[in-house]
Amino acid sequence: MKAYRLFFICLLALSVCISLVSTSPTPVSAKEATVDEDQPVRQRLHLSLGDEQQSTITPTPALIETGQVMERVPQGPALAAELVTILNEDFEGDFPTGNGWTLIDSDGATNGEYLWGTTTYRPYHGSRSGWEAVGGVSGYDPSTDPRHPAPLKNYMFYGPFSLDDATAATMSYVYWSQTSTSYPNSTGIFVGASIDNNEYDGVYLGGTNDWTTEVLDFAHVDGGNLSFIGEPQVYVLFAFEATGTNPTNNDGIFLDDIVLQKETDTPPVCYTLSSSVSPASSGTIGASPAANCNNGTQYTAGTVVTLTASPAAGYGFSSWGGDASGTSSPTTVTMDANKTVTANFTQLPCYTLTTAVTPGGSGSVSRNPAPTCNGGTQYYSGTQVQLTATANTGYGFTSWTGDATGNANPVSVTMNGNRTVTANFTLQCFTLTTAVSPGGGGSVGRNPEANCNGGTQYSYGTQVQLTATANTGHTFANWTGSVSGTANPITVTMTEPRSVTANFTVNCYTLTTAVSPGGSGSISRSPAPTCNGNTQYPYGTQVQLTATANTGYGFNSWAGDATGNANPVTVTMNGDRTVTANFVQQCFTLTTAVAPGGSGSVSRNLEANCNGGTQYSYGTQVQLTATANTGYTFASWTGSATGTTNPATVTMTADRSVTANFNQQCFTHT
Repeated sequence: MKAYRLFFICLLALSVCISLVSTSPTPVSAKEATVDEDQPVRQRLHLSLGDEQQSTITPTPALIETGQVMERVPQGPALAAELVTILNEDFEGDFPTGNGWTLIDSDGATNGEYLWGTTTYRPYHGSRSGWEAVGGVSGYDPSTDPRHPAPLKNYMFYGPFSLDDATAATMSYVYWSQTSTSYPNSTGIFVGASIDNNEYDGVYLGGTNDWTTEVLDFAHVDGGNLSFIGEPQVYVLFAFEATGTNPTNNDGIFLDDIVLQKETDTPPVCYTLSSSVSPASSGTIGASPAANCNNGTQYTAGTVVTLTASPAAGYGFSSWGGDASGTSSPTTVTMDANKTVTANFTQLPCYTLTTAVTPGGSGSVSRNPAPTCNGGTQYYSGTQVQLTATANTGYGFTSWTGDATGNANPVSVTMNGNRTVTANFTLQCFTLTTAVSPGGGGSVGRNPEANCNGGTQYSYGTQVQLTATANTGHTFANWTGSVSGTANPITVTMTEPRSVTANFTVNCYTLTTAVSPGGSGSISRSPAPTCNGNTQYPYGTQVQLTATANTGYGFNSWAGDATGNANPVTVTMNGDRTVTANFVQQCFTLTTAVAPGGSGSVSRNLEANCNGGTQYSYGTQVQLTATANTGYTFASWTGSATGTTNPATVTMTADRSVTANFNQQCFTHT
């Protein structure tokens, strides 16, 4: 006896269970059943749907010209003689197309609502194909991100349709799949059939990475164990399943060219649907599904056809006539006989749209679309016109007034009557900011004064002349910012906010010092010069001058740009400065005396040479000679000179006082 492998997947929310049955000599676990991603995977499955509420969307039929039918080349194996095309879905028009499709996200919005839809990202035939996550509230196009969301389980049903009169039936389709790992922990699609829209049998497919054609043979479903031929009510299902979590690395499943056909022993009962519009050229009628009998010229009996009236420009739909009635579009007709339907349209009134700008010349207003009524001068009632305000140079859009309000730009106006709309613009105002560098270096004058926003800004295009004026001790150098160069004054054109800096340099001045008489002393300065290569002083620098006398001299006074006899003295460099330190030669007094008085005299070889012959200049050497009077003899020098040498030399480096001492001569009388 053969062993069987049985796997179950319970789909959340819908309590959907899928069982996988295959014959195998040896049982294996689900983890061992891996999928080769480069090879298509076909596994026979049974899927059971619970009775929970299903979320569906209302299909929108494709718009086609009256009497136009869609022709498709059948895919898959050709069937014999009397063929009836039940479904021909190429995903090129609106999807789902007609009452046959039902779309479901099994967990509702728990993980986001994603439904099957159409995309141009990866078509097989034509320009579009189906993808599992385009539709729904959370849907997105794979052109933005081809990776499908996960977890995700959603379903696409078609039916019911009848195979009661069928001798054979097939559904061919092409699919592209990029999947991961093994079923059930994988990405794949289940394709199956059911007679009650609950219990489905079919195959699980995945892992192609290329377009692959598949055919579901309704006479041999589940490996030939089931046949749906002769069933009065049949459904087909495409169930996409992706486990795991976001983000995935797989594109998922793309579908295209789903063709469902049956073969019958007897020709099907077919009826003609004729449609027209009134008045002529006032609109079109779209029919969905397309004619499916007699080579797409008629409908099989019982087909429910959705009709959609689309008015031409200048018309509005008013009502149905013939075998359809009422004023609702779309509407349906059941093809239980030949049907004739007329869509009645009424011509819409025309209205004038007048636009203006204020102030004049400040801008313009463009409109889209252009008027098409009364020779392109008016709009049909109900037309939505988008108005766009474009400011001329120097202006900015502010608001709409009249039959449009607010400041949204563009704005839409519905032409339900004559409309007048004004676009309001204001002259653009810009700020002119001026500065000086360094601070206190000068000022910037402007002409004219600000003329916009209460005298705080300048209107667009105003030419402002800027004049840089240097403060004392500074010189204008150049402009930087919104203008540059050394021209002064300079002109700034206010076409945007401007910022201008006037740069000044500090004036440099020379300090010249001298001493008088030459060689009599020196002058030191603090601080040292820092301008022009450390040869001059910046304006305003305070320099302290200190006079230092050489040996034999004494400081007397300042002359030039400094006066008085204070030492040191401070000079402020507000210009070139010249300062002289005056020194005088030092003079000393030489005083001589004899002891005892009358005992002799002291003579000097040089007369006094300083202070009018009253003193001696520094360093003068004076030779003193002591001469004794009668009865006396020279004994010694005391004071600033000592010793018994006579004459003696005194060097005048200070006041000197010298005494010549004499001894009285004594004689013995015998």
